[in-house]
Amino acid sequence: MSDSFGVKIQNFGEIQKALRGLGPDQSRAVSMSAREAMKKVLMPELMRRAPSRTGELEDSFKIQSKTSKTRGTVEVKVGADPKIKAMHRAERRDGTTYMRPIVPSRYLHLVEKGHRKGRGRSSAKANPFMHRSMMAKRQAMEKVFIETINRSIEKVWRSVRKRQAKKGA
Repeated sequence: MSDSFGVKIQNFGEIQKALRGLGPDQSRAVSMSAREAMKKVLMPELMRRAPSRTGELEDSFKIQSKTSKTRGTVEVKVGADPKIKAMHRAERRDGTTYMRPIVPSRYLHLVEKGHRKGRGRSSAKANPFMHRSMMAKRQAMEKVFIETINRSIEKVWRSVRKRQAKKGA
């Protein structure tokens, strides 16, 4: 994955204290909530804003999440899936055509940040569509995250109560 963005959550210390009381399921609740926010809000916006010269980039976005049990953090990344590969017809200088593979994960960072090749022979201006999408949908993502984490916490609390009831019985 080529680019990642961070979101700062206010009062995260309070959220962490509440989640620690839930036990081992706490990181799963946060991870699921963050993934849900990305999937419901950010992914459609990315697909809408992605440049569509070949159309492969907009279909290649993937969400990855990783939980660090030692640090107690959850990391969620959005980027192009490196497994996605498509074939497109290309033309050589002599006029013949051939099928050329296109792998969006190899050029996503070049689209987002721009590039200059060699001594000015070829260049492209930056098109930070991922950054713009993130900024445009930040509040909506926070809202979905909070709603989802509340549902997750309630679900985990129900399972904790069931376990405690079984132990007590």
